[in-house]
Amino acid sequence: MSSNVNIRSKIHDLELALQNETDLQEKMRLTNELAAKLTFSNIKKTKQLLVQISQQIDNIDDAEILLQYYLNTAIVQNLLYRYDSAQAHFKKALNILVDFGSADQQIEAYIDYSGTLINLKQLDVAENLLKQAVKLLDVYQNEPLKARYHCRQGTIEYQFGNMEAAVSHLFEAEKIFNSLDEYQLEIKDYYFHTLVQSVLSIVYATNGDTLKSIRANRTILEICEKKGMKSRLSWYYLNVGKDYLTLNDFDHANYFLQKAIDTSDDHSSLSRAWSIANLGSCLSKQGKHEQALEHFQRALTTVQKTGNMDLSNLCIIERWKATAYNALNRKKEAKNALKIAQGYATKEKDYKQLFIIYGELAVLSASNRDFEEAYKYETFKSMAIQQYEKDKKTGKLVELEIKYESEKKKREAEKLRMEAAKLQLTALQAQMNPHFLSNALNSIQGFVKSNDEQDVSRVIASFANLMRQSLTFSNRDSVNLEEEIAFLENYLLINQKLRYQNLEYTISIDEEVEDEFIHVPPMIIQPFIENAIEHGVKQMENGSIKVHFSEFDEHTILCVVQDNGIGREKARQLQDASSYQLKHQSLGTTIIEKRLDLLKKSETSRKFSFKYTDLKNHITKVAEGTRVEILIPILEDEIIL
Repeated sequence: MSSNVNIRSKIHDLELALQNETDLQEKMRLTNELAAKLTFSNIKKTKQLLVQISQQIDNIDDAEILLQYYLNTAIVQNLLYRYDSAQAHFKKALNILVDFGSADQQIEAYIDYSGTLINLKQLDVAENLLKQAVKLLDVYQNEPLKARYHCRQGTIEYQFGNMEAAVSHLFEAEKIFNSLDEYQLEIKDYYFHTLVQSVLSIVYATNGDTLKSIRANRTILEICEKKGMKSRLSWYYLNVGKDYLTLNDFDHANYFLQKAIDTSDDHSSLSRAWSIANLGSCLSKQGKHEQALEHFQRALTTVQKTGNMDLSNLCIIERWKATAYNALNRKKEAKNALKIAQGYATKEKDYKQLFIIYGELAVLSASNRDFEEAYKYETFKSMAIQQYEKDKKTGKLVELEIKYESEKKKREAEKLRMEAAKLQLTALQAQMNPHFLSNALNSIQGFVKSNDEQDVSRVIASFANLMRQSLTFSNRDSVNLEEEIAFLENYLLINQKLRYQNLEYTISIDEEVEDEFIHVPPMIIQPFIENAIEHGVKQMENGSIKVHFSEFDEHTILCVVQDNGIGREKARQLQDASSYQLKHQSLGTTIIEKRLDLLKKSETSRKFSFKYTDLKNHITKVAEGTRVEILIPILEDEIIL
C-alpha cells in the first residue's frame, strides 16, 4: 500500500470514528489527530476542526489535548501568515510542555516554533530554540526531526548571510530525507522537504543559476502534487513560472503561472494576484500588450481585496503597465503609471526602483520633446543612483556586521563548550580517581568471597553501571534528573557495600518534580557527596547522608546534601595530616567552581551556586554535620520567549 493510500485510509477512518464518538475528551483527541493530518492538504477543513475544539476549550482538562490543539493552531496560523497569532499559540503549548510532553514532542515544537520566529525576524531567539532541539536530538535520536532541524538552521544561516553554512545544513537535510523510506516519513516531513528545496532555489536564483532554481522548484511541485499538499502550492507554481520568465521561456512560464492562478488553495489570493501580474508581463514581452494590461488591472484589484499593500510589488506592476502603455503609444497613461510607481518607491525608500523609474520618465519626456523635464528626471535619476550605492554599501556593512557577530557568538559558544568538555573529563578523572577505583576493585574481590550470590551480583552491576554512566555523562551537556539520581544511587551503594558498611543514605525528591523531563548538568552533585563521605561521615560509626531534590523556582532545582559527620572544622584539622585528602578536596572543589563559572556564562540569567552550612548542637555547639545547598539550572528552560 502506498503512503498516499495509507494516509487517505487513516483520514477516512478518523472521520468515521469522529461521527460515532460521543465522549467529549475522546472526540477532541480524534479531532486534533484529524486536523494534524489535514493541515498541509486541506487547510480550510483543518481550520473548521480547530474551531470545534476552541468552542469546547473550557470543558477540556486533558493536557495532551490542549497541547496538540495549541500546536496545531500555531502551525495553521503560521501557514496563513498570521505570525503573531502563531507565536501566541506556541507559547501556550510550550508552557504545557514544561510540565508535560515527550522528548520528541519537545523537539518537534521547538523546530516548528523556530519557523514562526524566523518569519518574525527573531533569528537569535529561533537559534536558541534550535540549540535546545539539537541537544535533545543528541540523546533521543530521530532522523526525520534531525532533517527538520537542519532545514531550520540552514534557513537561519541564509538569513544571516552565511551561505556556505546554509547550503551545508540544507544539503544535510536533503540527504537525510532521501535516505528514509516512505513509511518513516509523515506528511509534515514532506512539507519540510519542500522548505529545503525552496531556500535552495532562492540561493540558486540569487547566484544567477536559474536552471538549478527551476530544478529545485520543480522538485517541490513534484512532492506537493504527489502528496496532495496544497497549502502553498500556488506560491510554488508562481516561483517556477517566474524562473521560466527570466529565461524568456514563455510557454513554460505561461503554463506554470496559469497553474498558480487556477489552484484551488483557499488562502493564497495574494500569490494568485502576483501570478496574474507575472502572466501579464509574460504577455507584454510577447507583444500582447492589451491582454497584458487586463491582467495588470486584474492583479491590482485582487491585491486590493486582500488588503495586503505590498508597495514593492505594486511598484513593479505599475512599471509593467507603463511599458505596455508606452508600446501602445499611450504616453499619458504610461506617465501616470510611472508617477504612481514613483510614489510607491518613494514610500519604500527603494532607490533602485526609483533610479529605474526616473530613467524611464526621462526617456518618456524626451520622446515627447520635453527636454527640460527629461533633464530634471535625469538629475533625479543620478541622485537616486548615488543614494542606492550609498545604501548598498551601508547594507553590506550591516550584513558583514551581523555575520561577524553571528560568527563571534558561535566561536564563543564553541570555546565554552570545549572548556566545559575538558572540565567534564577532568571531573570524571577526579571522581573516578585511582584511589577510589583501586579500593572498589579490591573490595569487590573480598565482597565476592564473603557474600551471597544475589548481593554480589547487585554490587557488580552497580559498579558496571557507574563506570558506564561516568563515561557516557562525560560526553553530554545535560542529563535528565532521573539519570543523575540513578548515578548517585550507584555511587552511594558501592561506597556502602564495599567501603563503609555502617553508612546509611537516602535520596528523595518532591512529588511535583518530574525528574524524567527536567535536564541538569551531569556529575555536579557527586563531588559534594564524596566530600560528605571522605571528610564527614567516614570517621563516624553510624554515618548518614541525605540527598533531597526540590523545585526552587520554575528555572532552578535545589539539591540539599546533608550529613551527620564531624563537621568542616574538625575535617580541616585532620587534613593537615593527610596531603592526599587536602589535595583531593581542593581539586574537586576547584573543578566544581570552574564548571559553575562556565555554566553561568553559557546559561544566561540562570542561578547556579552552592552554600555550606555547619550544623551544630544549639546548646553544646558541638558539630553535628554539614549541609550544602546546590542551586542547579534546569537546562530545558533556557529558551527565550
